[in-house]
Amino acid sequence: MIGLVTDSNAQLPDALAEELGIAVVPLVVSIDGRSHLEGVDLDVDDFYESLAAGAEIATSQPSPGEIAGVYRRLVEAGAEEIVSVHVAEAFSGTLNSARLAAAAVEVPVHLVDSGHMSFSLGCCAWSAAEARESGSAAEEMVARIRDVSAVVRNAFVMESVARARVGGRVPDRVLNGIEARPGVPVLEMAGSDLTVLGEARSEDSAVDMMIGALESSLAADPRHEVNVGVGGGSAATFGLTDLLTRRVEATEGVARVVRYRCGPTVGAFSGPGVAGLVWYPR
Repeated sequence: MIGLVTDSNAQLPDALAEELGIAVVPLVVSIDGRSHLEGVDLDVDDFYESLAAGAEIATSQPSPGEIAGVYRRLVEAGAEEIVSVHVAEAFSGTLNSARLAAAAVEVPVHLVDSGHMSFSLGCCAWSAAEARESGSAAEEMVARIRDVSAVVRNAFVMESVARARVGGRVPDRVLNGIEARPGVPVLEMAGSDLTVLGEARSEDSAVDMMIGALESSLAADPRHEVNVGVGGGSAATFGLTDLLTRRVEATEGVARVVRYRCGPTVGAFSGPGVAGLVWYPR
């Protein structure tokens, strides 16, 4: 048996993580100095209410002991190896905590820096679960994660770039160009490259641009179907994500669509108005 672990920045819905057999280590979110565990004792809507009220928000990685506890539970359940894929090391110390945790268990732990955050990380874990289901060994699961990491794509909108600037995830030269544009920028992330697809003046135009990016990706590689995640932040994004979901479901070449929420460790840096889709080839 091969255990599979990721962290809560992957934004995997509980039902999907359970279905795929992925153990999720919660990251720590501090609101006005009080610590919470993402996905455990912090409701997403409560988080966005705190954010809107001007609360001081900080995020941090889980301790090595917390990750080691997850590893040990998998070993007790019969895992002989573990694949553990996490939020990009450039953004978080989670992978370093996982390194220390791996030394505390008696089975091999294959650690993978996904190079991503949010549901792009979730897609890397999802692909590893599919590989395991098809009979792949741990090394093959790691190779699959790295393949998906190189090609996973994300098209999205943010209501402002202020939090992205504070978070330091996107270079200032890119953010300056976005701020200078009229309308709401529709962005696409392919690998580490961030581009502006255009400016949306309505939800329909934003959805058109995001679906256009998905269709362009499918046309470029018609050999593969894609799995797609559609996500949004605060409840104010639900109309957009509902529309986006219907359009994705009607797109030829889409194998499966999953809805998710952009939780605290994403919303802290993107703001409440973040919404979009993430996809990878199966």
